Amino acid sequence: MAFYKDLKDQQLLLPLNIRELIPDNHICFLVDKIIQIQNLDLTEFEKKYEGAGHPAYHPKLLLKLLILGITDGIRSSRKIAKNARENVSYMYLAGLLKPDFRTISDFRKNNPDLIYLSFKEVVKYASAVLRNTVRSSLVSATTARSVSERKVALAICDTSSHSGSSSRI
Repeated sequence: MAFYKDLKDQQLLLPLNIRELIPDNHICFLVDKIIQIQNLDLTEFEKKYEGAGHPAYHPKLLLKLLILGITDGIRSSRKIAKNARENVSYMYLAGLLKPDFRTISDFRKNNPDLIYLSFKEVVKYASAVLRNTVRSSLVSATTARSVSERKVALAICDTSSHSGSSSRI
C-alpha cells in the first residue's frame, strides 16, 4: 500500500502566505476587519509607551486575540498565547507575533472597558451580517419554494390531462 510522504522537513521555495491556510469564511477575518475599522481612542496607549524601551504589542493586536478567544470560548490567557503560537487563525490575527500570556492577561486586566466596547461592536456587526445572510437565504428559499410549487402544480396538471386522455382510449 502506498502512503503519502511526510513533508515536514520540506523547504518551501516561496514564502507561504498564512491567509491561504484559513478558509475564506472564517470568523478571524470578521474580527480583524471590525477591529481595524473601529475608531478606538488609543492616545492613552501611545502616551504610556512613547519614548525609549522595548517595543510594545499594538493594542489592536491584543484585542483581536482576546475577542477571537472569547468567540472560541477560550478565557485563559495561557491558552490564547498558546493558540497564537500554534493555531493558524490566531497567528494571522497576531501577525505571526507571539505575545506572552502575561502580556495578554495584563492587557485584559488593565483595559476591561475597551474590550467590552470592542466585543459589543463585533457582536453588533456580526448580527447585522447574519441578519442579512438569513434574510437573503429566506428570499432564496421562498423563491425556490415557489418555483418548486409551480413545477409540482404544472406536473399535476400535466398528469391529470394525460390521465384523462389515456382513459378515453
